This record gives sequence, C-alpha cells and structure tokens, in this order.
Amino acid sequence: MNAEKKLVKIIVADDHPLFRSGLVTTIQENSDYSIIGESSNGAEALEQIRTLKPEITILDINMPEMNGLEVTRAVNKEKLPTKIIILTMYKDEDYFNEAINLDVSAYILKDCATSEILKCLEEVLSGEYYFSPGV
Repeated sequence: MNAEKKLVKIIVADDHPLFRSGLVTTIQENSDYSIIGESSNGAEALEQIRTLKPEITILDINMPEMNGLEVTRAVNKEKLPTKIIILTMYKDEDYFNEAINLDVSAYILKDCATSEILKCLEEVLSGEYYFSPGV
C-alpha cells in the first residue's frame, strides 16, 4: 500500500527574479511542498492559479500588469480555491488593511520572508492566519 503524502502545491509570483528564486529554494528545501508555478507579473500569476489550481499562492504586492491585491480580488471574485499569502516591502497600513479586507491568509514583510515562510505556510495550511511580527 502506498502511503505517499500529497505535496502541497504552491505558486510564487514576484517580479524580482533573485528574491523569487531565494523564496522558491527555501520552500523546496521542505519536502512537503511543490512549487508548480512561478511568475513575474500578476496577470501571469492569475492565469497559473486558474490552470494549475495551487493550494497556496504567494503574491508580491507590487508587480507589473496586476498587483498582488488585484490578483487576490480576481481570485475571490472567481472563487478560486487557493489561499493567498501577500509579500510586501511596505509596512503601509492601507495595503495591510486592504489585504485583510480581501481575506488573505497571510501578510509577510519581504525582509523576513525567507526566515518566516515555512512557519507561515504551516500556519496557513492549518487554517490559521499569519502576519509578520513587523507589521
């Protein structure tokens, strides 16, 4: 009998290739997760969410074509079954409040992202919300 554990499928969208690569590497070091898509803009990310159906999508708040909050709005409107984690450099209250209003599962500051991402993924998967302590 095959008791193989199902990998959690994740999409990472960030327009900074170096940052995205570091985040992907950090996540892939944990064998519970599988990165099934990467994109550098929001429109591409939304298309991947529609076609690849990830459990979790990590979105940079500031991307070309559509920002992370616009993608989240579209995901909510289309009732796409993915949990959203927002990445940001900004400790901006307006962005944070908008993200909360859009019912994102997590809001992480980029300067802590690589150290916090695995804990964040764990919390989100267990149905909790996660917010960077620095927010």
